[in-house]
Amino acid sequence: MVPSSMLSGQTMTRKACPDFVRVTVQPLLGRVPGAACNRLQMTGRVHDWFRQLQEPATVTYDYAGDWDLLIKIILGRASAYLEPPDNFGEEIELAGSTTTHPLFAKAAIATYSERWPPHHALADARALRAGYRAWRAFMEPIWRIE
Repeated sequence: MVPSSMLSGQTMTRKACPDFVRVTVQPLLGRVPGAACNRLQMTGRVHDWFRQLQEPATVTYDYAGDWDLLIKIILGRASAYLEPPDNFGEEIELAGSTTTHPLFAKAAIATYSERWPPHHALADARALRAGYRAWRAFMEPIWRIE
């Protein structure tokens, strides 16, 4: 769960984080050199990342709090970022029935490693992508029949 202070823009100290974040997530920080930044820098980095994409990005998520946080980051506080990037494609919230589907789960779990375990944002993003692609490849023929 994303703490409401993160969504409201308040600063949260490490000590004020929920136990799950302190025990599970914080030890995973610092694995990507130079990734630490403030909120304004994060907004710029996300916009820069979208600009580098060759086609519109489909953003998938499995937790509404993550979506809320992403939108806050994308829109930022600076007037330069009052809209999402031009190549921001569709957004897809993955239902529990999707993320618990055996093919989704198998593909997602296969992406994790000792270096990139669950609950690291980049590892989880990779897992969601792999799971969604596997699930969608399985479902597309079924959708064509229907």
